[in-house]
Amino acid sequence: MLARNLAALAKVNPNLAAWIQSEPGADWVESIRSNNGSPNLLIHDGSRKTAAYDLEDPWIKPKAEAEAHPTPQDAATIAVGFGLGYLVRIVLRKMERGHRVIVIEPAAEIIRRALAQYDYRRHLLDWSLMISAPGKEEIAYHLGLAETLNVVNQWNLIIEGYTKAKRGVYEELTRYTTEALNQMACNTGTVVGAGLQLAKNDVQGLPYVIRHRGVAELEGLFAHAPAITVSTGPSLAKNIHVLREVQGRAVIVAVAQALRPLLAYGVKPDFICTVDFGEVNWSHLDGLTDGDVPLVCLNRTYTRLLKEYRGPKFIVATPVPGLEDSVSGLLAGKGFLEQGGSVAHTALALARHLGCDPIIMIGQDLALTDRSHFDQADTAGSVEVRPDGEIRWRVDDPRSHLTAYPDGHSMGHVVRTPGYFGEPVLTNVGLASFLTVFETMIANTRATIFNATEGGAKIRGAKQMTLRQAVEKYCQRPIDRDQLEPLLTPAPDGDQLAKRAVEVLERELKTLEEIRKNARLGLATCRGLERQARQAGRPGLKTLLDKNYQFAMAAQQAAARMPLINVSMVGANRAIASRAFKTRGKFSTAEIVRNQDDLLTRTTRCRVALSAAKTAVETLRGDYETSLGLLKDYRARGVEALAPPNQAPVDLSDAEKYLERGNFAHPLLDAQRALRENPEDQRAAEVLAKATEARDRAIDEALRREKEESPETIKKIRYNELIEEAQRLGRDEKDFAAALKKLQEAVGLYPERIEARWGLATALQYVERNEESAVEYRRLVEVNPEAHAFRYELGLVLLKTGDVEGGLTEIGAAMAKTDQYDHFLPRLGDLKAGLGRIEEGLKAYVIYLAANPADYQAWAAYGDWLKKVGRENDAGAAMRKARAIKPTVNLKAVS
Repeated sequence: MLARNLAALAKVNPNLAAWIQSEPGADWVESIRSNNGSPNLLIHDGSRKTAAYDLEDPWIKPKAEAEAHPTPQDAATIAVGFGLGYLVRIVLRKMERGHRVIVIEPAAEIIRRALAQYDYRRHLLDWSLMISAPGKEEIAYHLGLAETLNVVNQWNLIIEGYTKAKRGVYEELTRYTTEALNQMACNTGTVVGAGLQLAKNDVQGLPYVIRHRGVAELEGLFAHAPAITVSTGPSLAKNIHVLREVQGRAVIVAVAQALRPLLAYGVKPDFICTVDFGEVNWSHLDGLTDGDVPLVCLNRTYTRLLKEYRGPKFIVATPVPGLEDSVSGLLAGKGFLEQGGSVAHTALALARHLGCDPIIMIGQDLALTDRSHFDQADTAGSVEVRPDGEIRWRVDDPRSHLTAYPDGHSMGHVVRTPGYFGEPVLTNVGLASFLTVFETMIANTRATIFNATEGGAKIRGAKQMTLRQAVEKYCQRPIDRDQLEPLLTPAPDGDQLAKRAVEVLERELKTLEEIRKNARLGLATCRGLERQARQAGRPGLKTLLDKNYQFAMAAQQAAARMPLINVSMVGANRAIASRAFKTRGKFSTAEIVRNQDDLLTRTTRCRVALSAAKTAVETLRGDYETSLGLLKDYRARGVEALAPPNQAPVDLSDAEKYLERGNFAHPLLDAQRALRENPEDQRAAEVLAKATEARDRAIDEALRREKEESPETIKKIRYNELIEEAQRLGRDEKDFAAALKKLQEAVGLYPERIEARWGLATALQYVERNEESAVEYRRLVEVNPEAHAFRYELGLVLLKTGDVEGGLTEIGAAMAKTDQYDHFLPRLGDLKAGLGRIEEGLKAYVIYLAANPADYQAWAAYGDWLKKVGRENDAGAAMRKARAIKPTVNLKAVS
């Protein structure tokens, strides 16, 4: 069966099939039998041995799990762990057609055992079953593929119980899968809720991006030059002042929200990035649109920003493969950047695209303090975590429309994640999903990535270093910006592309009318069908159905040529694919005429789709006509036709409010602009003086803190680096001598920190320096008498030194407080029985086997001790238990 399943898998995923065949076996899993004779697995984790399934009946828990999760056509089931396939087989049997099952299984040995049990060929070949292995890239691919193959309105995540017995193999992928689903939910929610707005931005923004160069021309422009990406997390206050010294020696790539703070600090970035499609994006550049910093922007960014920003632009297109001759595809030649859900991902993607190495990130907290952003950022505000874990964000930016909500905005509930300095920090689902994307991007980046945020969440894969250290080490030589200058001009093919855009807009306007006309006629037939639904035998029904099909298909085929209509209809299409719109009969006119329920359902489904298409057309048509008129005017009169309006007059009325809130950036830049316009403006001069003083105080405070705290920060970073490196050396390379050296250095930095002391005691044990290890463990027990792990591990070390009684005393003290170490009971039984305390030894076995009945070796050893004390009948029963679980067990060898 294994060979047949692999042959089928090789047809759809040859690389995976080859990997499954070639990957070596795993010594932590073995086949056993349940009491009813069904196959089972025994999972080894050190001395722990856990049955993958119930020892009486392995189907019990999988059946319960499968029953708890509905399997309609618009849902997908993700199973973390394949096991022997019991859960997957039940889901495959009960699911509706169109449902998808994705199995996440990093162990090839487990996959082989599962594929040997059952015939999955049909499901593998039609993609209703997808096996995702061995890592994160495959998981991301299959989750995306499931969405491509079928609209997924519901994800069922089921984690097989046995994976918890082998956390080192499954835990990271389980966490990644959860975060990936959260990210997909966020992305889907964005498109569903704003699909029509995205489409409008695509059309409205076209005249304002078509003449500009694209990011394709920036590829490799600053190869091997250092880059610093700037985001606006609360930690930016610690090191933004350092950027004043590094200008010209690093490519500074900032999110647009950071432009105002940077300029207020006297820092002019080399690029700013923006992707947000909503109104809030305007606030970040309001009053700054006359600047000359190159703006790297998504083509569907908020249109007003694209229209009014006077500086150079580099356009990031939206991919629409196969539809390049559409409004959406016109810009494909301008190039693409990886999108990860936030503008900070775009900044990292741009630095990578520029060829920069290393890339240094600052302000990338991805975690929550009592503030949402750096105080100088627009829309900054306070953060409160309520007793129920809900996070409320109150914006205190006087000009933000978000201040209109006195109770603030919900940011969801608290999630804990490892922090920059080792301790857990608070974040939420959205930020946690961004963190996952960053880690994936970093894993796929050749450049060295440094996280110099000096706070917030830990970003795996990014080396930690203070910004000052990074600047001193990597940013000492001037970068050559001259190569950028020729690109700060309009695109040479702008006029040609504008001509083509006019042609495409005119053609798509006709297509819009075609969609509108057929949608209107189709909706009329829907109303007729709904009136006749309860009289399904009437002669005119078949003709009406045929007309409905004709108009609906005509509208659908026209919409297929226009990606923007499809974007606008994402919400409607997902609704149509839901269980509520499921039909049971076959798709034929004769069947629909006979089946009244299907007639009503299909008619409703058609009405939803046609209404959404009609709404999209009527909403977008005006935008098409406006953009067409602008481009025609441009071709006739030149750039004057697209000239942005003048910036609004400077408003200093709220300067004191900003200063009271600790935000000097707004009043400082506003006052500077007012004085450029009128050098005699006394009010502006007063505001500028106050704001400059506040800025200088902030810099002085940051310098003071840097001087005082930097040595400790560097020390913390080094300490965490040593702990991580020691864990890697011990866990992955089994080089405990090298790990010991790292831990000794870590203890030298922080002698009282538990992580280093515990690691040192453990490493000493692994290199057989048991007496020294015992000394370290005793110190840990003295300082932390309630930490059972230290007492238990001290006992193990004492056993190694020959102090059996001392070891048993310590182990017994730990085991009396927790069942965490019950896996040691068989060893404890052997030790006590070996010391002549037979009854104590047998009791240890009884307790252990009650909780771990699948451990056939323990049954055999227990039987051996029973035999030695003359309890032949009990010994025989124990031996039979061992053989029932593992028929091939060599009892003599076990004994």
